[in-house]
Amino acid sequence: MNWRPVARLEFDRLMRSRGIRIFSLLLIVSFVLKLSAAGNYQEQVTATTLVIGSLQQSTVLLVVLGTLLLSHRPIAGSREDGSIRLHLTQPQTRFAFVIGTLIGRAGAMCLPVVIGCILNLSVGWILYGTVDLFAISVSFVTVVLYVFTGTSIGTAISVTAPTGRIATLGTIGYLLFGVILWPATGEILRPAFSALLPLGSAELTMFVRRLSPNRAYILVTNALAAVGNSAAPWSRVISAEAASEHLNLAAEGVVGTDELWLHPGIGVLVLLFWTTVPLGLGFLTFYRADIS
Repeated sequence: MNWRPVARLEFDRLMRSRGIRIFSLLLIVSFVLKLSAAGNYQEQVTATTLVIGSLQQSTVLLVVLGTLLLSHRPIAGSREDGSIRLHLTQPQTRFAFVIGTLIGRAGAMCLPVVIGCILNLSVGWILYGTVDLFAISVSFVTVVLYVFTGTSIGTAISVTAPTGRIATLGTIGYLLFGVILWPATGEILRPAFSALLPLGSAELTMFVRRLSPNRAYILVTNALAAVGNSAAPWSRVISAEAASEHLNLAAEGVVGTDELWLHPGIGVLVLLFWTTVPLGLGFLTFYRADIS
């Protein structure tokens, strides 16, 4: 499977683009601002929590937007202008072409993210003191996985769409329903959950909210930051002052944390699911497509 030439091509192409420079600049600015704002909680939590929490806030939305916007058009655009036929005349399969595109684009996205993570750690250590390097290292690995998840979803959209315009519409649809409106999904379904499982509707609502990639990422990084079993932003959990049912559903850190299916490790499985399944289904469509 000769995917390496495609990966190198996509990596170089993305590294020369204006989009990656804008993404890198926004990421660095966000790291600085969020790390500075994290100091408001310095008296309540450890330095490790501040560093991982600010990293979470800096990456949770920027990585989604960056990976999707920079990966949703390459294959669809190649199909639209016909240049994909040239790629597929080379000694490589369609699968190698898709995997190479994913790895090349994700690798280019990971470079500024990893540099930003190191910057975040360095400045955080100076400002707030000694941190737990193991927890920080695992959080860095989680960010890299999150980058691959977003890039894989963008590639899945690109590999499925026959034109760049349809790929753009698919990306907008995912951002709308998979990111912005997803937290409301559990609340919408809660009456049905109450009818099916009266004593566990709150836990089931929490579980549904954790099934989106960004919520799963927050869940894992919250566990690493030691702010509880929660899929709400870390600062929101810390700021919650009362254990009312409303706050439980908002902060998702008080009720139902003993169930195995609400364990923070589920977040890793959710990220792996979104990294593999949409792209696999998209590839099946691409494999059968007539692009001759």
